[in-house]
Amino acid sequence: GPTPVAATTVVPNVVGLYLWDAVRILTQAQLIIEPWLYAKSLTVAQEYVISQSVTAGTTVATWAPITITVSDGA
Repeated sequence: GPTPVAATTVVPNVVGLYLWDAVRILTQAQLIIEPWLYAKSLTVAQEYVISQSVTAGTTVATWAPITITVSDGA
């Protein structure tokens, strides 16, 4: 028979979003959020996402891990 196709999802862009909005969106996209990292930022408000480990628009297996870096302020 045909080879089963693994389920995939497209990684959403959560950069610039509030942390908990990003968590909700990534979970809805069926991604596993690795413990997020905090970093100081002079340009991104506290509790907002600075970066993500997988580029937005990338197709990955469902429940693939992704790490987000969140601003802890200046």
